[in-house]
Amino acid sequence: MVISFNFTKAELQRPIHELGLSVRATNSLICAGMETLGDLIDFLKTDDLKQFRNIGDVTVQEIMNKIAVMQTQQYRDKTAALEEEEKEAARIETQIATYKAAIKELEQQELLCHARIGILKNEQKKRGAK
Repeated sequence: MVISFNFTKAELQRPIHELGLSVRATNSLICAGMETLGDLIDFLKTDDLKQFRNIGDVTVQEIMNKIAVMQTQQYRDKTAALEEEEKEAARIETQIATYKAAIKELEQQELLCHARIGILKNEQKKRGAK
């Protein structure tokens, strides 16, 4: 059986006793030498938990269910973070569009000012020539 896990380094360092497993499952894993989620994941990739004392089908199912719940929560957290990033990106894009429009308006006003200055200079030349 091929098992795929996708946990961060911080999550892999989480102690077994903090995973929320039953006392039996927690104690059995600790007695088997697994101190962290990473130890458990590394073991699951190559071996069968049922080889240890007090770990049967029910305990294995509990452990696998807990891992599945943790991965589901991790996926939800990442999805929520991505949605927030997308909202922020959309907000920034809107701001950029607003700034571009403001810059364009200022550029048009600048052109008008230059045109008015040119007209005023021409009028002054005409008055000076008279």
